Amino acid sequence: MGALGEPGSGVRGEEVLAVSKRNGASASWLTLECWGLDPTVLLVSWVGMIAFGVYGVTVAVATRSYWLRTRSADQE
Repeated sequence: MGALGEPGSGVRGEEVLAVSKRNGASASWLTLECWGLDPTVLLVSWVGMIAFGVYGVTVAVATRSYWLRTRSADQE
């Protein structure tokens, strides 16, 4: 099943919404489900973007630290 609700799982959209409501899904989760989007795929994408951002900041901090430790004494 794809992110845009491609058929293949054998479960109708109404059934998925009913189960999600019964399990206490948030309004935003239910809205995405109603639009035919797969919130789990979107959630994974969001987590991936956050992780990539944290990685980028870490690399920037490490680079700055390296530059400060390796510059020559006359540049200070």
